[in-house]
Amino acid sequence: MLRLAALLGFWLAICAAPALAQTPRINPQPTCLEAPGEVCRTGRQFALAEVEGRLKAADLAWWIEDDTLNVVARRSGDYALLCCAVQTPMDRVEGGVDLWTMSVRIPDLLSAQLTINVLPSSQPMALWRGPQAAKPANRTAVPEDWFREITIPSKAMSEPRKLTVYAPPSPPPGWRYPVIYAADGESVQAWAGIVHALVQAGDIPQVILVGLRPGPADTVRGAGPGILFRHHEYLIGFEGGDARFTAHERFLLEEVAPLAEREFAAATDPRERAVAGYSNGGAWALQMAARHPGVFGKVISLSPGGASGTRRLEGALFGDVFLGGGRLEQTFAANARTAADVVAPGAGRLWLEIRNAGHSHDLWDDLFAEAAVWMFGDAAPSATSEAPAQ
Repeated sequence: MLRLAALLGFWLAICAAPALAQTPRINPQPTCLEAPGEVCRTGRQFALAEVEGRLKAADLAWWIEDDTLNVVARRSGDYALLCCAVQTPMDRVEGGVDLWTMSVRIPDLLSAQLTINVLPSSQPMALWRGPQAAKPANRTAVPEDWFREITIPSKAMSEPRKLTVYAPPSPPPGWRYPVIYAADGESVQAWAGIVHALVQAGDIPQVILVGLRPGPADTVRGAGPGILFRHHEYLIGFEGGDARFTAHERFLLEEVAPLAEREFAAATDPRERAVAGYSNGGAWALQMAARHPGVFGKVISLSPGGASGTRRLEGALFGDVFLGGGRLEQTFAANARTAADVVAPGAGRLWLEIRNAGHSHDLWDDLFAEAAVWMFGDAAPSATSEAPAQ
């Protein structure tokens, strides 16, 4: 919960901010009469007395009834948005003051993992995992001296850029560790605990993580809000051209990877090098692996964005490709499935795993653990997965 609170502002910037800025474009979800087998609005009307009774002094209350998620909230303003496993505008309560409700039916809810909040909000996400959902990834505490925060005066980016590194403090002479280069380097803190647990359990060898942090919003020069800054670095073909994408690509290849190999004993063999990311970072990871198959032999792409760039992957050669997403995501699970179809002819191994979840760190942490074992260990992903592509 503490990690979710710390990451909330960043997560909202990369995922929810576009939704808030473009509320009319958010899919309000069909009614259950229109789409009985899909995520749908039940149309339930909540009495004012029930809403007030559920909330009491709180600003948010939610509860599960059979296959339905019910949410009531107190929010001032012109709208309230249910977020984030399911994203849909909420209904204002007739006769209430700043009171909102929504009732959503979710197929196979007992197997779902949900993140629940109402935006706008500065509160941490609530988490709910159904009794039939896959177990969360194991994690353990990591010694502080295994983490490094580094700032590179990047020539490629023409500005200082930050890295977060997880690696043993004293590698043996001549040793090389398998390495994962990750977009949105803030997640290294969480993923390190997962890797540490997998290594201690003997599921994988020691793997190190090198996280590339996005530039702060105030470094944007003529590119609009900070949210676009990350888009330009991670999405090839994003509006405005590919200058920042290719600069960030050079940053990884010419500055980050050499530093990791020099300072942290990162592997130089493509079979022991992976790129990873979620959302737009998942699209970036696919492009890096496709554009540099002789450098990165593995890719972990979770809930990839940037559907317009997927066709650029056609004809590319890959080593191991792990694609994942959540059934409750608006478009990202579809992107993952499309990417699996496109990259299959050129992939050495390919796994696609779609869980009953939304666009969230809770999902990505679990999928990352599955991917790490599949790529670097002997065990295959769990039986909750979709069948692997051949």
